[in-house]
Amino acid sequence: MSEQSVELATFMLGNEVYGIEVTKVREILTYQVPTKLPNTAPFVKGVINIRGEVCPIIDLRIKLLGKESSALEYTDNTVIIASRLGDGRMAGIVVDALCGLEEVKSDMLLLNPDFCSINKEFLKGFFKKEERLVVMMDIEKILAKSEFE
Repeated sequence: MSEQSVELATFMLGNEVYGIEVTKVREILTYQVPTKLPNTAPFVKGVINIRGEVCPIIDLRIKLLGKESSALEYTDNTVIIASRLGDGRMAGIVVDALCGLEEVKSDMLLLNPDFCSINKEFLKGFFKKEERLVVMMDIEKILAKSEFE
């Protein structure tokens, strides 16, 4: 039986490395200021147009790390990762910087540890790369319709 693996697009949020499955990534865009929407949560930055499709954007630095909007910097490294979700919608996340691609074998994944401050519902697991832990995110749950309400 062959060992299963998954390829992740990895990115930085603060000083930590996170990843989502490459199969969920539709596009990676340089940061553009979204059109704001009224009466939305602070982490919902607004919407952008991607190839004729309206795409809501969540800033993961606010949603997962609890950063204040006023404390955030948008640099040349800041990107939007647009994902096509299982229900057909497209939505995007703002991250500090793109790192690259990582292939992770299933036996490398660790269960969610108790010390993690991120909502465990949004995590698929962890793997060790060199001396760091890389967090594998569940993009479907982070960008669920209920998260935009």
